[in-house]
Amino acid sequence: MSLESEVAALTSEARSLLNYYNTKKAAIDAAVNAAIAAVPETTRNWYVDPVIGLDTNPGTAALPFRTIEKCLASTPNSGVCGVYLLKDYDLASQVDISCSLMIIKGATGVEKLRVKYYTNVNAGVSDTRMGGFAFQRQGANIEVRELTIELPSPAGITPLNNRANSLFRTFGSYSVPPVMGVQMNTVTVTKAADWMGFLISASASCVALGCGSVTFPTDFGGRYIDGIAAGTDTKTLSRVLTNLATL
Repeated sequence: MSLESEVAALTSEARSLLNYYNTKKAAIDAAVNAAIAAVPETTRNWYVDPVIGLDTNPGTAALPFRTIEKCLASTPNSGVCGVYLLKDYDLASQVDISCSLMIIKGATGVEKLRVKYYTNVNAGVSDTRMGGFAFQRQGANIEVRELTIELPSPAGITPLNNRANSLFRTFGSYSVPPVMGVQMNTVTVTKAADWMGFLISASASCVALGCGSVTFPTDFGGRYIDGIAAGTDTKTLSRVLTNLATL
């Protein structure tokens, strides 16, 4: 075989290998793109209007849900649940955080989250609890932003216990996350003069509390986290991470 023939043969073989590579690469790229496309989107954004919304709606701005619970039920457990409040919302139930992160935001920044007391009935036994958010899974976190939180008067009411009288809480060491993550941004917190609850009741969990542009009542000391006295230097606490200097 002449040198020219050998070179031609090698060139042909190289082209065959290159074509094979390009074909395989295209097939691999297509398979990867298909696999990525098949992964379900786990971030959901919903709109809530407690006045005209319906939980049978699709949860859009034009056709909003009525309740926050419906937003969570419509979000994958490992996902992010964004809730936009179109109107003031009365929180008169325990909302179980079943996703990795729930974000509650006022749609225009002037909406209020008005916390109320409610009667809970379990096995025929009733008690009184404050509406709130319960951390029911590992890795659960919550962010509240651009709204006002109104904490209620307990006049004539005896709440079950401190945890049932806290806005963010856990119930029982078997279900608590190792860390309760609570982030508040551009939030105004108000309370009735005789409010006797807590912002957070952490049970056995550690607490990460971040506050950015948050206004608390001047007498809120001792009400941030159940069991922590007013004026406590946060640097002395082993299970609390916060940018607040004192609680």
